[in-house]
Parts: sequence; C-alpha cells; structure tokens
Amino acid sequence: MISKRIEYFNILIHKKYTGNIYDLLMDKSNLLSIISKKKVFFSSIFLNLSVQLVITYLVMTNFKYTLTPIAVGCLFLLSLGLIISLVFTSNMPTFVRLIIMTCFSIATGILFSTLTKVKTTHAIQTAILGSVVIFAAMFVFGLTLYAFGISLDSRIGVILLLILIGLILARFVQIFFYNRSQTYNKYVTWIALVLFSGFIIYDTNRILQPDYNRDFVMASMDYYLDIINLFVNMLGRN
Repeated sequence: MISKRIEYFNILIHKKYTGNIYDLLMDKSNLLSIISKKKVFFSSIFLNLSVQLVITYLVMTNFKYTLTPIAVGCLFLLSLGLIISLVFTSNMPTFVRLIIMTCFSIATGILFSTLTKVKTTHAIQTAILGSVVIFAAMFVFGLTLYAFGISLDSRIGVILLLILIGLILARFVQIFFYNRSQTYNKYVTWIALVLFSGFIIYDTNRILQPDYNRDFVMASMDYYLDIINLFVNMLGRN
C-alpha cells in the first residue's frame, strides 16, 4: 500500500516538473521565434540608436563654444519640439523622421557639451560605461520577462509616466529649495536610475509584443532617451 502511494507521488512529481520544463522550453522557443521575426526591426533599432549616440558623443566632446543661459533654454525648447514632432509625424517618410531624430541628437550633444566643462573625462567615461551596462542588463531582463509569458501593458507605461512627472517636479523642488543638499540629490538620482531602468524593461517588453505598432525610429528614440537620462543621472552621482 505504501509503495503504491510512493509510486503515485513520484508520477505526480514527474508530470508536474515535466510540464513546467516543457512550458518553459516552449516559452523560450516562442521568444526566439518572435526575435527571429523581428530581427530586421531590432537591427534597425540598434543601428540607428548607435549612430545617434555616436553623433551626440562627438558633438558633446567637440563643441567648444560656451552656451549662455538663453542659448541653453532655446536648445531645450528646440529639443522638446523635435520630440513632439517625432511623435506626431508617424505618417511621414522614414528619412524625414531620421532627420528629425538626428537634429535632436545634435541639439542634445550641444547641451551636453556644458558637462565637459564641469566634469572630468574619467567621470564622463565612467557614466557612459555605467549607462551601457545598465541598458544591456535591463534589455536582457525585458526579454526574460517576455520569455516567461509576462507582457507589460499600457498601465505599466502610465505608472512609469506618472513617476517621471513626479521626478521632474522633484527636480524643480531641488533647484529652488534643496540646491545644495547632497542627500536630496542622491535620493532623486537613485529614483531616476531605477525609473529609466524600468523604462528600458518596459520598452523592450512592448517591442516584443505582437500589437506593437511603432516604427524603428520611435523605438530607437525611446531607447535613446532612456540611455541619455541614465547617463545624466550616472554623472550626477559623482
């Protein structure tokens, strides 16, 4: 009687784990199939992303003029306008959207040139390396979530957006009330790093989903914004 119960228990355990392993292998196979179908799309994203980041870096390190506060404000408004135009020109030809993003990358590089005057080369290189490492890790994490059948819907995007708005407000509070508080800056910076890491996971997970309807320019722009915000906050830690 006891031996029959043990045998029955072993059968249940075998079925349970065989099923789980089978499901896991099917999920991974499904992920590889989706990546294979979207390999051209991903290649376009990362090619454009790499080019835009290189443009930003070259402009940042070679722009030698000193920007006045008015010039900084104008460049910021220009950058904001370029992002908005990219969002609302989805029906325009791809080359036009690429030109818009390239202009944004150049404007960002000019704005970031001010950082080279207050930060050491070592600090900038460390921030770049840290941003790349975080991006790679969060990209893989986003893939892993999807491999296990976890799809992040638009509600997660709304939550991240609300946190971003709160972060922007926190930065304004820092400017006017806690400008010299290292503790406040540290907390806000860490929150920003976690937030933009979350955006990378979300963006990756959404790209893999069948209903993703953005083009590679907008997808690479999402990653671009994630990376440059990681860079700024990594630099702010020093």
